[in-house]
Amino acid sequence: MRGLLALAVERGGHQVLQAGSVDEADAALDAAGAVDGMLLDLHLGGGHSGVSVVERWRGSGRLAPFLVVTGTPEDASLAQLEGEALFRGVLGKPFLIDELLSRVEALPES
Repeated sequence: MRGLLALAVERGGHQVLQAGSVDEADAALDAAGAVDGMLLDLHLGGGHSGVSVVERWRGSGRLAPFLVVTGTPEDASLAQLEGEALFRGVLGKPFLIDELLSRVEALPES
């Protein structure tokens, strides 16, 4: 799924950093420096969630405007993000690629 989303976003004219784990994402962000926006899955492996990653990256200065992608948009843990200044909402799976691209394009502007 990650590869397909990355391909769609790249074809939409955006550069994409992909990571298969939080540690890979940390390394990619360290190498890239600042990014304009992020797509985070709510349910990550390795004992992490999108919420825990937001908390981790907020403290390290890595956090950018972000959109949470999830198959469980009713998950109660999303309420923890409501006060987060860089939170740009939830995109529930399944979704149309056009919807994804319009939400990605709005990330740095919102």
